Amino acid sequence: MKTKHNILWIVVFLLTACMSSQGPSSGSHPSYTGGGHSTPPVRISHIAYQQAYPDIMMYAMSLVGMPYTYGGSSRASGFDCSGLVLNVYQNTVHTSLPRTAREMASAGIPINKNQLKVGDLVFFNTTGQKYSHVGIYLGNGRFLHSPNSRSVVQIGSLDNPYWNKQFTGARTYFVK
Repeated sequence: MKTKHNILWIVVFLLTACMSSQGPSSGSHPSYTGGGHSTPPVRISHIAYQQAYPDIMMYAMSLVGMPYTYGGSSRASGFDCSGLVLNVYQNTVHTSLPRTAREMASAGIPINKNQLKVGDLVFFNTTGQKYSHVGIYLGNGRFLHSPNSRSVVQIGSLDNPYWNKQFTGARTYFVK
């Protein structure tokens, strides 16, 4: 019974997330040099995103409940926050991202919260560093992340008071 309930919840969530995803406004994005960091920018064509969009949602949701493992980036090892993002991008968009949340922030294009679309990254300050935690935006104010060693891969809400307070920015890699 629990399995049927979980599958039903995932289907409902996917449908509502798909209905509300809005991309960034058209036009050029501001350039971002990473604040002095040497992380090269990552750009993925909008066409590649359009093709991978359903895969991003399905694959990301399939990782819910996987264990947190510091330094982990696979189903076999478990995931830390940036390892989770790496794994999803490698398996859906077939793109390698930098390894740490800070490097991922440096390589992305800054966007506003109201520009988030499925697959964009959300960043948080959880350790006193501006970009110490990262998650993948799923739509409807929700994001997938691997929060800490006492937890598993799960869905969080940007409206949650803790995550709202710790939010430090969003990035996209998808360009037209």
